[in-house]
Amino acid sequence: MLTLTPIQESVFVLSALKNTFEPALKTFKRYINDDDVKFLLQSKMLIDLYSFQEEWARLNALCATHPELVLTRQICEPALTRLHKWSGIRDFRNKVLAHGFREELKVNGGGKINAPADLKKWYFDADVPNSYAEVLLLAEMAYFCMAIFITRHGDSTKDIDFNYKEEAETKGIQTAQEFDTAISDFMNHISSLDNSIASSWKGYTTLTEMVNKK
Repeated sequence: MLTLTPIQESVFVLSALKNTFEPALKTFKRYINDDDVKFLLQSKMLIDLYSFQEEWARLNALCATHPELVLTRQICEPALTRLHKWSGIRDFRNKVLAHGFREELKVNGGGKINAPADLKKWYFDADVPNSYAEVLLLAEMAYFCMAIFITRHGDSTKDIDFNYKEEAETKGIQTAQEFDTAISDFMNHISSLDNSIASSWKGYTTLTEMVNKK
């Protein structure tokens, strides 16, 4: 395990985050008229925005010992000011998105339960952006900030190789045929226990059929 300075750590973390933002932004823009894609990506972007916000906050304490960070923060200030305005993102991420729509609640006697999340409290009545354009804007501005940080401070890691050298082993199925076989086996299992459910599968399109149409 490498021993990194705080600046090097942030270069590494923000680079990794930037690599998750980039395909999400590209896909969002490519399917800008597809509400299903935007709905899916909106949730992911809100989770990633909170991660970016958390990492960026770590820079505050470093400014005293790393004065070069002051200008970086000033350059990115408009983006962070806009993001901070949405103060409900943290709780929405923690109470809803990251924990499967369950939140931990205290009960009488000091115990705790995991109850269905209160969406009214944590989303509808909270300071959480609910327009696709706003979420896209916040993610785009965060992406700019990460690129700016890496450009201005990336030289601190120029002698460090973060790349994983070993060939990664493939884990899981790889083909449409394998996918269809597994789903077919699962459907057959379900039908053997409750055949009434199978009627809803009429017209089910296999992945192989979808791939061959392209």
